[in-house]
Amino acid sequence: MSQSVNSVTKASKTNPITLMGLVCLMLCCVFTQSDVVLVSPMLLIGIGAILFFYVIDKRSCMSTSQVVLLITISVGVLTAFGYLLISSTNVAVTLLFMGCVFLVALAVYWLVTKQMTWERCVFLLLAFGFLLRLSYVLYTHVWVRQHDVWNFYYGDFGGLTDQRHAQYIEYIATHLELPSVDPTQVALSQLYHPPFHHIIAGLWLRLNLELGIPHYMAYENIQLLTLFYSVACMVIVYRILRLLGCQKWGLLVPMAIVAFHPTFIIMSGSINNDLLSITLALYGVYGAIRWYRKPTAYHIVTVALAIGFSMMTKLSGGLVAVGIGLVFLWKWFSAVYHKHALAKTIFFQFLLFGVVCVPLALWWPIRNAVLYEMPFTYVPALNEFSGQYLGEYTVSQRWFEVCEESLKRIFMAWNNQEYASSYNEYNMFLSLFKTSVFGEFTLFFNQSTDQQEIHQFGTVCSHILFWSNIGLIAISLYAGIRCWFKRWAHPLTWCFTLIWLVVVFSYVQFCFSFPQACTQNFRYAVPTLLCGLVAIGYCGMIGTKWFRLAVAIVTGVFCLSSTLVYGLLGMVTM
Repeated sequence: MSQSVNSVTKASKTNPITLMGLVCLMLCCVFTQSDVVLVSPMLLIGIGAILFFYVIDKRSCMSTSQVVLLITISVGVLTAFGYLLISSTNVAVTLLFMGCVFLVALAVYWLVTKQMTWERCVFLLLAFGFLLRLSYVLYTHVWVRQHDVWNFYYGDFGGLTDQRHAQYIEYIATHLELPSVDPTQVALSQLYHPPFHHIIAGLWLRLNLELGIPHYMAYENIQLLTLFYSVACMVIVYRILRLLGCQKWGLLVPMAIVAFHPTFIIMSGSINNDLLSITLALYGVYGAIRWYRKPTAYHIVTVALAIGFSMMTKLSGGLVAVGIGLVFLWKWFSAVYHKHALAKTIFFQFLLFGVVCVPLALWWPIRNAVLYEMPFTYVPALNEFSGQYLGEYTVSQRWFEVCEESLKRIFMAWNNQEYASSYNEYNMFLSLFKTSVFGEFTLFFNQSTDQQEIHQFGTVCSHILFWSNIGLIAISLYAGIRCWFKRWAHPLTWCFTLIWLVVVFSYVQFCFSFPQACTQNFRYAVPTLLCGLVAIGYCGMIGTKWFRLAVAIVTGVFCLSSTLVYGLLGMVTM
């Protein structure tokens, strides 16, 4: 028995992504938008598992006071949960509240019993992040806060009347084949995207339907895939930071940011192809660092698969390849310069990388170029009558000009009376800051009189979240500059610098090539967040006590306000 327990515990630590995938799979069988009763046994199982694997340490005997404290916390949590479950039908908010109560109680227990470690702090942050993402998915329907998704046909689907992400997924689920349609012939068709995410989502949808799950719930269950991707991002960032030697505050602060960052919360419920591409790109960076430390064929193949499948999901996933390529070349030139036998091995590994990565990354655009003469960089463009056209603004206006109304309004501005906005957000960097915490959406706007207090408090919390995010951006820029001067000669410094520069350049170029408000979204620049986290992590280890204290305070405010904003959002009637 003890051996099996140890093996499960070891597996949960060495393969956390696989473990979270199994958790998300179990959630498919447990959670729905309406089945409240099924939440209770799932939460009890979760609490029991956490207590068993993380609290009760078989190698040391707990004192009587510790056992009493543990029982008191457990009974209190379960009693409060039972009360809320009976008095509320909002599963998502109830789950988030009770999960937070339990995790805080668990943290208190570890502190009181002097069992708190840095690793357990990270575990608590990952658990908080998972709870936030799960609750968001539970209260966010599959047609809410999406990008180019539109609606499903709920069983009456036969062709491609519309060509957004929903129809792309549903076509594959229905016909078990890729659509043979020229994407350039239909306005705003999303069929130009490579199909990897849509294949996974389509097969997952087909499996749900074959198991007899109703159509509306099968569509909702697609969000479990993006939930898994979002959780995987947390684990990948953690492993990158550990590989780079970040520890204690240098590990805890970046992990707190990524666990509570609204971008990953929003994307956990967004069923387009952005998040899978980002997840695979991050894994490619992780694999490149592993290869740099130990240049084996296995490691370079994992990088090739990650980048290849990332570009097979969305071509922009290849932006991180520039920084990764620099690491490869640096290692090879170093081996050549020192006349090391490894140089020949690395050269053949480069050939292996190309054989694996290039076909995965480019077969779809090559196919469309041959069949439909579609350009490799084709993106369907809105015209100047779209209602969000920004072509009349000059370069200096889009870079530097900030109007007074834009400073007062923390949500993305659209020329739409419904959201009380008389203009489109045109400053691309201000748009970047706003969409990084709220997406393109106005989260609170007093839409009903009976919810005015929630909207007002949510707006206050949103202001705090916005400005604390600005503070973190300033800190990350300072940390990045400091890292550059401290470690400018290290290849990984150049790697993250190039990734940041390439992604920012791509974002700016995209904004000017397609001058529409929607192109200013932070979802096109998410890899810059990884660069900022790495810089903060490094400075967290070499910085002064006052610097670490200031960063911890800003991060704490950011995390708390993010929890409040996306917790309150679940209480708002859509």
